[in-house]
Amino acid sequence: MNSLLLIAFVAAHVGQDQFGKIPFVDGGTLIGGATSWGLVRPDPEGGWSRVCEEAFGPVVFFAIDQGERVLMGGIEGLSTTTDHGCSYTVVQNELTGEFTSALWIDPTNASHLIVGTSTVSATNGLWESSDGGDTWTELLPARPANFFNLAASDDGVLLAASGNNGAGEVLLLVSDDGGASFIDVSDVANQYPVIHALLFDGSTLLLGGFESTGQGFVDRVAFDGVSATATRLGSTPRETTQAALFQGELYVIAKNGTRGELYRANESALGFGVVPEGPSECVFVKGDDLFGCGKQVGVNTSLFLRSDDGVIWREEVAFFDIHYEICPEGAAGRTFCSTFVELFCADGVDNDLGGGTDCADPDCETNEVCVGEGEGEGGEGEGDVVGEGEGEGVLPATSCCTGAPASVWLLGLGLRRRRR
Repeated sequence: MNSLLLIAFVAAHVGQDQFGKIPFVDGGTLIGGATSWGLVRPDPEGGWSRVCEEAFGPVVFFAIDQGERVLMGGIEGLSTTTDHGCSYTVVQNELTGEFTSALWIDPTNASHLIVGTSTVSATNGLWESSDGGDTWTELLPARPANFFNLAASDDGVLLAASGNNGAGEVLLLVSDDGGASFIDVSDVANQYPVIHALLFDGSTLLLGGFESTGQGFVDRVAFDGVSATATRLGSTPRETTQAALFQGELYVIAKNGTRGELYRANESALGFGVVPEGPSECVFVKGDDLFGCGKQVGVNTSLFLRSDDGVIWREEVAFFDIHYEICPEGAAGRTFCSTFVELFCADGVDNDLGGGTDCADPDCETNEVCVGEGEGEGGEGEGDVVGEGEGEGVLPATSCCTGAPASVWLLGLGLRRRRR
């Protein structure tokens, strides 16, 4: 049960809007995922949530579902969790203490991994593992560089690593012998402030990023073993950060700050056209479908989406995490608030572990479910199961972080959380 991921992510910041980052897919079924607020799984009520208050915070760079555990790349090196984030262990190996930021997984052998590091004010290199990330051998000796993206051909013979040289200049290294040797071909991209090695299309590399004007681009880079040449494929309005080839079509994610959109290659003057209602943060080929992730505009909601044609997308999960509050300040995003607020006042559960359930919890005193309780049967607190009685079945709640009314969205349908 493995999720194959081929992308590195910019560190998430505690307190930011939440969004889906990485779907965990097994046999075509979405079984979990990583969001900017932590790891999530389906819950017993039919929705999705983090499985405990202490769940591992922002997934800094990448996460891989390896069945028995989830392997995560972050600023301490590699970490693992076997309880989906309630506890984690920093893997003690050659990467301990390194910013482990770039990842490639062999599509034919999920235990074969290559990572790149980007530790601040340090030399960085590339490492290879044949046992799923427990032990590593040096593939590219450390040098003044930061590696943020890796791309490789399916057979692993062609390999590209992109980032910067530590002095503010882009760096692009290419290998045609499985990483035994690398050639610096940065000159084909030195006019760009930022570049991303996206993927290999046959024997050529697709390179993304943005120009000095802020406009995004996609170039096709050909490598002859000595030097490289680049040809423009198209432009996007924003920085091109990720790509996928699906059913012979090229799809790219283009982002500008917190706003992202999915684009598909076409015959227009720009070479790409936006895909309405597509994912905004990631796109992955998983079996016969495309999976994507993003967030709902104007709502603090993580999304995981699926498409069987790349054009029409449907929400697999819309996950609104109002149950657990993440402290606005925390070391590496892993220190969580010690005091939680009861948010569900009619579910029969002491969610904040405060010793009081529902209306017996002081946090629920002003909640309309509890106002007037004991003055008779019925009232506004009844009929709060979705589909029972009249009305929407709303369970009023106060968001821990905004003080505004909040609801839990289940499976993209906008339904309120069911009463247990």
